[in-house]
Amino acid sequence: MRTEMISAKARCRNSAARLARTAAGAACFLCLVSLSGALEAFVHCHKFCRELKRNPPGAASRNSYFDMRAIELTDGLPRRVVTDSRQNGLPKTRTIETGGEPCEISVVYHASAWERDWRNDIHKRQSDDIFWTRGCAAMRQAANNTEHWLRYSSSQNFGREVKEVDKGAWEEAVFSYHEYIDSCTKRVLARVPLEPLVGTLRHPHAVCDADEVQCVSNPLCRLRQFMSAVPRRGPSRSLLSKEYLLPSSRTHFMASHNLTEPPRTFFFDLGASTYDAGGGGPSLRWFIDTYRQSGLQFQRVFAWEAAEVKPAQIFEGMPNDLMTSISYFNIPVEDTKGGKNNPWRYVRDLARPEDFVVVKIDIDTPKIEIELMRQLLLDDDIMDSVEDEDNGVKLSELIDELYFEHHVWGSGLSPIWADYGMDGDMVGSYAMFSQLRNLGIRAHSWV
Repeated sequence: MRTEMISAKARCRNSAARLARTAAGAACFLCLVSLSGALEAFVHCHKFCRELKRNPPGAASRNSYFDMRAIELTDGLPRRVVTDSRQNGLPKTRTIETGGEPCEISVVYHASAWERDWRNDIHKRQSDDIFWTRGCAAMRQAANNTEHWLRYSSSQNFGREVKEVDKGAWEEAVFSYHEYIDSCTKRVLARVPLEPLVGTLRHPHAVCDADEVQCVSNPLCRLRQFMSAVPRRGPSRSLLSKEYLLPSSRTHFMASHNLTEPPRTFFFDLGASTYDAGGGGPSLRWFIDTYRQSGLQFQRVFAWEAAEVKPAQIFEGMPNDLMTSISYFNIPVEDTKGGKNNPWRYVRDLARPEDFVVVKIDIDTPKIEIELMRQLLLDDDIMDSVEDEDNGVKLSELIDELYFEHHVWGSGLSPIWADYGMDGDMVGSYAMFSQLRNLGIRAHSWV
């Protein structure tokens, strides 16, 4: 009986392995036959096919580092907001006449109904299919939500500062939001919306708006075109668009933190490229311009870039005010806790909880990126041998806004990310961004 059971298990494992290889092969074949040019198909699909063969669906190798799916979500639990840490690292308090109760500000993250639907079903919608068929079908069914999202974000971003905290301009069924509450008066100080965590976690049209192009020099593509009416793979017009993002504004930040004086402002850019160039566009320029336009000009900027760049090229094109406020490190970041080039050490040494701090992580090195995110999620950035000098302030309480491009399996962008490496899947990505927001951080999926 035991031998038969072992044999049955072995057959089951072999069947699962064959199924995984079949799914990987199908995804690879779709990639090869869907691009219009033969050279394009070879260049873009070769690494993806190779990675699919090494890491078929369900393989443990798809989660080599910290498994984001294991994150314990703290949905609905309030998080304190430290508004003045100069007194022993404790929140600024006041005493009301009745009972002498200390007052704090707390923040609670509310995921929209649309976001909750996606988080519940992402395990069914994620796929290595480069058309991301199931996911795109679900996004197309929510066209009204997408239209409302893009209409609202276009009214807030790119040059127009938010003049007032207006809840009525956005719908809670679509947008998620942070709610800031005065613990003494129970007064809601602000409800500040964020783009919902749905789809590929990028622009709502990303991947799904790929053009239908004619096959040029790819015989497999022409054969597929002849045999079926399924669209060919073309460029996604929204893939690198940032129009979906809702960066914070000075008005929102001061209202939510009950401030009367503007905060100190910091930007930490991990994977900065140069001011006028970058793989997904000139991100350093985008951050400087976008936050200046929203009333939050950065007083200090810290930038890291691993690729060697000539000094003249680094500073060419930078405006004068950035030249006097930037520290540019043309070296890789490291993930060693307390390390010389661990960016979290800089955040701890320089920022206070009442400051406005933005971090962007896009170094295309999953091993380091995932460890840095683990340290942030678990507030585990300080070496055990170092005495506790942070006065009880957690790393996550120092960061207000974070942008991160998470390279994972199961996304319509996976064929692109195969060039840089991937770890984890979309389920883990949804969990990670959700928990960052639960911690009070405005976490955005970056391009």
